[in-house]
Amino acid sequence: MIKVYKLKTILKIVVLIILTISIIMILKNIIDITNKTKMASSNNVSSYKILVDVEDSKLFLFENDTLVKTYKCSGGKWSTPSPIGTWTIVSKAKWGEGFGGSWMGLNVPWGKFGIHGTLEPNSVGWASSHGCIRMNNDEVAQLYKIIPIGTKVTIVDRSIWSIWKRIKRFKIWNVWL
Repeated sequence: MIKVYKLKTILKIVVLIILTISIIMILKNIIDITNKTKMASSNNVSSYKILVDVEDSKLFLFENDTLVKTYKCSGGKWSTPSPIGTWTIVSKAKWGEGFGGSWMGLNVPWGKFGIHGTLEPNSVGWASSHGCIRMNNDEVAQLYKIIPIGTKVTIVDRSIWSIWKRIKRFKIWNVWL
């Protein structure tokens, strides 16, 4: 009975540590996004910025730091996650109907990732892609028309699972324990 109680206590502490780390990482992302937005605004690279929250399956379009539109989207599955970080749209193309006719490529160094449409509209709104940001065809066509090359795209995933994978990958827990 005593050992079970101690195990529950240890599990509660582990969950508390994971939640604390997740809050710290979320706050860091918010500060980073704010700082990068201010820097990009001062450089006049693009008046548009995109924030993708893959956990909530939402793409937020900002113009001059004001939220203009929110779109439903899909990020990567757990086995093929979307690239977390801040990227730049480096290419735009019309890629046939399989990609909703519109493609906006990101400068992710380890693969070909971008924002595009889909032939399967039911796949939008939940983690269903191979890492790209998937949108409804009419909405990605609308976005394609107004977003210039050079636009910054920040992809975040606030889920506990995502944060745990990063902690495990970088062995960050040694810093806090």
